[in-house]
Amino acid sequence: MSFKKTIFIPLIVVTVLYLYFVYAGLIPEGNISFSRIFFWRGPSPWESVRLIDRDIVSGLIAEFSGEREIKALAKAYPDRIDKVEKRDGEWALLLDGEWFYWQGGRLLPESELEGGEVYREFGFYDYPLELPDEPPAPDEKQISRLERKRDVPVNSSFLDRLYGGASYTEIRRNLENIAFLGYRFDAHRRIVPVLRAVEEEIKELMAEDESAERFIGILRNIECFSWREIDRSMRRSYHSYGIAVDLIPADAGGKAVYWVWTRYYKRRWHDVPYERRWMVPEEIVNIFEKYGFIWGGKWLFYDNMHFEYRPELLILAGRDIKMP
Repeated sequence: MSFKKTIFIPLIVVTVLYLYFVYAGLIPEGNISFSRIFFWRGPSPWESVRLIDRDIVSGLIAEFSGEREIKALAKAYPDRIDKVEKRDGEWALLLDGEWFYWQGGRLLPESELEGGEVYREFGFYDYPLELPDEPPAPDEKQISRLERKRDVPVNSSFLDRLYGGASYTEIRRNLENIAFLGYRFDAHRRIVPVLRAVEEEIKELMAEDESAERFIGILRNIECFSWREIDRSMRRSYHSYGIAVDLIPADAGGKAVYWVWTRYYKRRWHDVPYERRWMVPEEIVNIFEKYGFIWGGKWLFYDNMHFEYRPELLILAGRDIKMP
């Protein structure tokens, strides 16, 4: 083989490989790095294509390690979580004398760490403080997961310990029957002061805003405790702990309320625009969020009547939570 061919063929191969890696997004255009082509094992934190700022990268590493989430939980439940520290390379929190470990987002007690990878993650995600301009659409992976969710077991040890019960009978002991906006229901004692603060502010809003008064007036019921699993999952609903509230309309006017109900008659349930969904007024959503409740109307798998007490998610999103 001639010298020219000896040089020319490898150059073609290298060029083709480089163009492929650029197209795949593994190397930024105009910044060739042959060591990255031949020895690549994933982007180096300091050379990431998308994260070129060291502060951003440090935040990303903290996020993957569970540091942010564990500390957000400690801030959300300061009277229950006694300590937060890194133990044996894993972020952990001390709840009622027992250590719970990050374990890839699963929040497992020490006794469950071995083989713990079989469990689903606890459920941390980026909760949006503002309603997205357009309803989000699921990707193929999210759609396929709908059929597989029941195959993945859930370890509820952390929530069971936090709210004092792993069974219907145990949780019932922690409930209190309360009046809320003209309705009565059982709620976990932990959120009773929170709900009273929410109610007070909603009543103040109703006195000033007729549309808020009309909205509360069209409700058929408000529900809280109900021992059940989340639809199409092996995870107990937050209603099972008495820390979720449903504002149930008497008549939704033909508008979409809950994605599971919508998909029975509309295959592309996620394509329903906001104006054709039953929406809770923004001012009422803001009051609930102020006290640590997230709203299901901001979810991809929307549940517009649903609020649940997840102050740690709002803390992660950068919102200050008021704790009465």
